[in-house]
Amino acid sequence: MKLLAYRLKAGDPLKEKIEEIVASQNLNSATVISAVGSLSKVVVRMAGASPAAQDIRTYEGSYEVVSLIGNLGQGRTHLHVAFSDSEGNVVGGHLKEGTIVHTTAELVIAADNSLLFSEEVDDRTGFGELRIDKNGN
Repeated sequence: MKLLAYRLKAGDPLKEKIEEIVASQNLNSATVISAVGSLSKVVVRMAGASPAAQDIRTYEGSYEVVSLIGNLGQGRTHLHVAFSDSEGNVVGGHLKEGTIVHTTAELVIAADNSLLFSEEVDDRTGFGELRIDKNGN
């Protein structure tokens, strides 16, 4: 396993930059193990979604990242974020495209290419769900 550390800057699209890191480093399996920073725009899908009914919300303002976790592979991203406002109110959900870094986002990603994270549609949920293969098999 290896650790990778990155600092994203103001204006960077959070999810898209994380996906770029995974692609550019050719990571077959990765997980975000630490993330701190701030966001000016957050786009999340709320809990209870189905492919036909997704409650996607956009928040704009000044937010602190409380938590960002998830698993990634080539062409596969599943990230959840929790963020707080200036009053300490916390909101969380499935991270979507369009989330923007406010001042900085510091990321630590763990990767182990002896595993291969991909996804396959689960008939029960209707979503692409994690498939784990060892040694690429």
